[in-house]
Amino acid sequence: GYSKEEAVGNNPRVLKGGTVPEDFYRYLWATIQSGRTWKGRLVNRRKSGELFTEDATISPIQNEQGDTTHYVAVKRDVSSEVALTQQLHGTQQIEAVSQIYRNMLQELNRSLSVVLGHAEYLNETGQDGLSGHASVATIVEKATDMSALIHSSMQRLHRHTEGGGACDMCDAVNQSSAMLARILSETASFKLDLPESPIPVGMSSVEVDQILTNLVLNAEHAIGDGGAISVSLREITTDGGFGAATDLHAVYAQLVVEDTGIGMDENTVAQMFDQFFTTKSDAVSSGLGLWSVKQLVDRYEGTIDVASKPGVGTRVTLTIPSLSAHNPEQRREAAVSTLKGRHVVVVDDDPALLDMTTAMLELEGITVTAFREPERVVEWLKTLDQYPDALVTDILMPAISGPELADMIRTQLPTLPVVFMSGYSEELLSQPDESPARYHFLQKPFDADALLQLLAKAFYSETTLPLS
Repeated sequence: GYSKEEAVGNNPRVLKGGTVPEDFYRYLWATIQSGRTWKGRLVNRRKSGELFTEDATISPIQNEQGDTTHYVAVKRDVSSEVALTQQLHGTQQIEAVSQIYRNMLQELNRSLSVVLGHAEYLNETGQDGLSGHASVATIVEKATDMSALIHSSMQRLHRHTEGGGACDMCDAVNQSSAMLARILSETASFKLDLPESPIPVGMSSVEVDQILTNLVLNAEHAIGDGGAISVSLREITTDGGFGAATDLHAVYAQLVVEDTGIGMDENTVAQMFDQFFTTKSDAVSSGLGLWSVKQLVDRYEGTIDVASKPGVGTRVTLTIPSLSAHNPEQRREAAVSTLKGRHVVVVDDDPALLDMTTAMLELEGITVTAFREPERVVEWLKTLDQYPDALVTDILMPAISGPELADMIRTQLPTLPVVFMSGYSEELLSQPDESPARYHFLQKPFDADALLQLLAKAFYSETTLPLS
């Protein structure tokens, strides 16, 4: 904002935001010039140009003769409250539209169930000689496809209104940390410790980023000029009675953010997740960051533990239910969240298997470049400005084997994630001359779930961000 020297003697109109009509100001001045007090809400502009909203009470100060000599204003910045209210209204509108969409899907599904039921009845009973008729079979097939589509849409709608959808928390923390490492102060030490395998959780990668960003930036504020921040993630198993888990041995993702900053007393720790509570100036913090962290963790039935000591530092431990022990659909969704939008090279000399593998990946939004001849891959790579993100290759091929191809590519791309496919035993890869330093093996035949989850694991384990 403006310094005292800049503000004293200046006209308050320098704060005008330019969004309020002139009639509003004429009414304000008419009120206070008549000797009355004005109360209302203003939208003003900071020195930086940023708009802010404030509640104001402006009263005239009069001398003994009843003449107005000064005006006094008492104001309160309510920008955070206004933003929160607008967000709430936006959420309510989205929920209203979502409810209409949900009702429409339910009605469509109900009508489609009738169509499908009658078609299957005709097909099975042979009424009117229609059993096995191609037209009836087509109706059953298409109605089944449409029913699956509606069911999938309803599930996605539920995830959108109730939460962002599953993700691999390892990948989400890794990506978020990469961004944070670039914006943190040069005097801050930042360390990241992640496990080798994915940890699927029910929240979205955006929500993980929101949580981690708030915690790390608060830690940066605590350490001031110098100090250390560490982020670690691991999967833990508990023996029941933990959080909202009902399993005898529940599986959780445990995220720990620790700093060597100024620390907090017990009173501050007790309030740190309260709405609008902050130890920073209003210009720096709205008091909503840690509150939003608490809301997200509560939504996913997690827990937060804070250990802090003044002059020593703070450790915040978040525990979120993992999907590792949950249904295959959730695990698949977490794998897709890591792979979607990536570019994968698939190599197999069998055209049918090559087409099948390509289709499995492309169906989930993964870009695929497919080759039947492995020798063409190396030459093709030389023409690229941007390299692919991963390699999926058969092991036994006529000209060049899969491991040989991987070794050749890794001379250019040493951290490229590689998945080998074979109908033979994984023991084939144990031969010293045929094995690259790191590999992931997929036994043929395989389904899309197995391919996606192993590729996600390979991608993550080979591209974990090294921070020190």
